[in-house]
Amino acid sequence: EVEAEAAKIQVEEDARLQAEAEAEAVRIQAEEDARLQAEAETARIQAEEEARLQAEEEAEAARIQAEEEARLQAEVEAEAARIQAEEEARLQAEAEAEAAGIQAEEAVSLQTEALTLEEEEEARLQAENEAAAAKAIDDARIRAEAQAVAAKHQSEEAARVQAKEEADRITKAEVEEYLMAEEKARVAGFTAERYAAIEEPGERAFQILIDLGMVTITPDPDDPLYDHSKDNEFVV
Repeated sequence: EVEAEAAKIQVEEDARLQAEAEAEAVRIQAEEDARLQAEAETARIQAEEEARLQAEEEAEAARIQAEEEARLQAEVEAEAARIQAEEEARLQAEAEAEAAGIQAEEAVSLQTEALTLEEEEEARLQAENEAAAAKAIDDARIRAEAQAVAAKHQSEEAARVQAKEEADRITKAEVEEYLMAEEKARVAGFTAERYAAIEEPGERAFQILIDLGMVTITPDPDDPLYDHSKDNEFVV
């Protein structure tokens, strides 16, 4: 009985120890599992944090890249717009300059045409005045010659008086008309063709001085058209 009791006690003790050992093992295993789970959770949290940080970094990098690309795109578009604006301004300036040049050429052409018409009109008036003056001189010469022929059949005194009266009449009427025509021709301006018709340089220069009023020809007293009423004006 004692041995049986001892054996029973031993068995119970062994069972208790076994149970305690198994319980300790279970506890240790549970603690290890809990530790491993905690480490896994920590790893998960760390992985999530790293993933979050990486995502934020990638998002920031993407934002910076997008901003840089947008800035570069804006600069490229602004440069293209500036170049296009400069090109349009250049083309517009060239077009305006071309239009201004054409307008200026047209104005010069119109002015030249107007001057040509004015010169032609002045030349025509000058030619008419010269023709009228030449006709007046020719008519006066013819009348003077006729008067001279008539004077042969009259006394010298009667011929002189009649010739003087005729000369006075011519001087006061037709010669004044001739002088007026000459003055108009001088004011209108003598053409180069008229001077070119004078072959001798000295005569041409003398005629120019006369036309400019820088030289005055002294009247010939023997000229039938001479006005004796102005004798005192030519006495030195």
